[in-house]
Amino acid sequence: MRQGHGERTTALVVDDFASIRALLTVILERRYDCEVVAQAGNAECARVSFLQCCPDLVTLDLNLEDNEGLEVLDDLMLINPEARVVIITAENDPDLLRAVLAKGATAVVSKPIQFTYLDAAMQRAMTES
Repeated sequence: MRQGHGERTTALVVDDFASIRALLTVILERRYDCEVVAQAGNAECARVSFLQCCPDLVTLDLNLEDNEGLEVLDDLMLINPEARVVIITAENDPDLLRAVLAKGATAVVSKPIQFTYLDAAMQRAMTES
């Protein structure tokens, strides 16, 4: 991660709702001093943005409008197995959430977002090497 070398952690925010993307952008930039380098509202845009921007961190909603959140996670992990992906989702199926972590997600945060859980997820994502 770039953090610790004098540069801010870069992030890609992926959610199908523009209002959630905007909210997460503000939270990441103000609360965690990240630089949000791209936002994506669907799977294809997420893949392209990840390849173009090479962010240190990705927040990813599983329920994108094209229902490809899991496939996006798979693709990101294939592109960069060291990617730090924090899933932020309204999904609450324990089997699905365990599967997401097994696929390589760094952490899962449920919506509505509680800062206690987001803080723990971000701490983990920003300190793992």
